Amino acid sequence: MSIDLRIEKRGKAIVELIIVIVFLFLLMITFISHFMTQKEHISEAGFNRIANVFFSQVNVIRSQWLMDRKPKKVRLSVMGKEQKLLMSVNQWGWLDVEDKILVCDKIWQLAVDMPMEFMKSPVSAVQLKTDVEQQGHVCRYGINSGQYFEYRSATGQVTQYTIDK
Repeated sequence: MSIDLRIEKRGKAIVELIIVIVFLFLLMITFISHFMTQKEHISEAGFNRIANVFFSQVNVIRSQWLMDRKPKKVRLSVMGKEQKLLMSVNQWGWLDVEDKILVCDKIWQLAVDMPMEFMKSPVSAVQLKTDVEQQGHVCRYGINSGQYFEYRSATGQVTQYTIDK
């Protein structure tokens, strides 16, 4: 009788183990499907965060420019670094560069100080035009999802957009 009892207990343990494995598998499938449906929202929120950091930095630079009595270049202290960064500004005090090549890339580096990459995908930077009346640059920064923001160096305006697919 004791052998039959051990076999029966082992059978129950195997059935319980299979039930637990199936339950964990279903939980994993649910999590993965939920994550995939939310991936676009996560990407959107993350890129909005970058646009907000860009906008904040542009405004910090302009504020420092005003406090320093409108110099041609603004010095900003960076937390954790002893050196101060020298930021290029235009005549209105907005973040800008005088270069003619890779203007938008250089503005990005000054504003967010990070590689032009978002969630292991490149961020594209396109100089749309030079605003002839205002003598400023118009830069568009975008990602593959169709989300982008534009920066106008003549006014300091940062505007966010999404292209519907």
